[in-house]
Amino acid sequence: MSGPSSSKGMRTRHQSGSKLTELVGPGKEFIQSEVPTLRAVIQQGILIKEELLVKQDKKDIHVFEVAVKLVPMIVAQWQKSNAKFCPPVTMQDISIKQKVERLWKRVEEVVRGRAKKGEKEKVFELLDRLFDITTCNHIILLCEEADSQCKDPKTCQSKAHIKCDCARENKVPIMELQWLAVQRAKREEKSKMMMTNNDKDETERQRKAEKRKKDQIEAEENKKNKREEEEQLLAGQNDQFFGELDIDGEVEEEKEAMEQEEDVKLLVDNLLKERLGDLASAVERYLNRPSLRRNTMPVSNTARASLR
Repeated sequence: MSGPSSSKGMRTRHQSGSKLTELVGPGKEFIQSEVPTLRAVIQQGILIKEELLVKQDKKDIHVFEVAVKLVPMIVAQWQKSNAKFCPPVTMQDISIKQKVERLWKRVEEVVRGRAKKGEKEKVFELLDRLFDITTCNHIILLCEEADSQCKDPKTCQSKAHIKCDCARENKVPIMELQWLAVQRAKREEKSKMMMTNNDKDETERQRKAEKRKKDQIEAEENKKNKREEEEQLLAGQNDQFFGELDIDGEVEEEKEAMEQEEDVKLLVDNLLKERLGDLASAVERYLNRPSLRRNTMPVSNTARASLR
């Protein structure tokens, strides 16, 4: 009697992986002198998946886990050619991961027999094309091509031209136009322009230049932050100083008002004595006498009170 694992129609992990391998080839690492094709990305992903299956002892690994590990490997291959192949010249990591996931699911649809004939043909045709992560999609033309409009292909240093209206920070480095044009044109894993030791030396030089630039920007940012902190501290001290001045000013104004009131009283007393003589004291008592209280009692109560 057959066990559950041998049930008819059940697809095992081994069978699914075998069919993927039949389509794209066995898992293998990137060629170090090349940026990867779509096929190379899937093959590197197969290796990663196999390693994760062994380490995690699972029946299957989600494509998300594979894509997360693939992204830095893809980026590293591109940056071997030029350190400037980073955002915004290239996609952000999250976008590259999503592109890997879409590619993987698209290939799996073909492997499982769910894709239509037209889709199968498209996938077969695309597998050996460049896994392009640049954000500029404008066509690059080599100098010798008819529409390149190159004035002198023999002396042209860039060896390629592009009509690009992308933002300046998104543009492909001019020195890499020819290389990228060749990569985009290739229909197999290896291209006519592989990365050499010269590319590695140039990339290292660019990385050092980028690091110096980054360090300089950070130093300027630190200076700016320190200056702002000092200005805030000084502003706080100034507020405290002027606040103390305001308190002292209020006390001084109150004292001055009291002195003016005393002067007015003294002036009035002198005028009264000068004009009224002995009657001045009576007028002074009248001026200083508090106001009379109003009688609010009823008339009958007032009459009885007057008889007492």
